[in-house]
Amino acid sequence: MRCAPYLRVSTDKEEQKTSIDNQMSLFYSFIAEKRLGSARFLH
Repeated sequence: MRCAPYLRVSTDKEEQKTSIDNQMSLFYSFIAEKRLGSARFLH
């Protein structure tokens, strides 16, 4: 199965500056837990 994550930050607030990194980390954890194979993010 292939996954296509959609990550975004909709604000410039200081507390959101690491949001993309947090979302990527959660996604990688999810695919590892579900054994969906490897994934990569395109910028």
